Amino acid sequence: MKTTAVRLGLGLALFGPLAILAESAVPLAKSAAPTAPDDEGKKWPRTLDEAATRALAMFSEANKKALRTAPFGDLLKFHNTLGATLRNAFGLWRGNRPLQADCNAKNPDEASLVILEEVWARLQKENK
Repeated sequence: MKTTAVRLGLGLALFGPLAILAESAVPLAKSAAPTAPDDEGKKWPRTLDEAATRALAMFSEANKKALRTAPFGDLLKFHNTLGATLRNAFGLWRGNRPLQADCNAKNPDEASLVILEEVWARLQKENK
């Protein structure tokens, strides 16, 4: 039986169904876990309370209205928009471990959801 190889680029080839192999193995460099840079890290919130306060200050009225009117169970729909804004602005993917820990989160995605939940709760209190 003849085996056909299809080149996929980046040193990868496809041999038979679903088998992707590297033509040459290149070891990945080991790197330490990212840490907060001193210049940026000083600007990042370190607690959930501070992050929620800053998020409320930076979100537009339209964003606040969208959060305020969303059911709690629908907050995940903001993951790629407001959640990404929080992860980037608060250094969650760049080593802001104190904030992630204060959110009791396993990863930056989870931390941003916890922050959105806190912002949502504060917006609900404003409505009453």
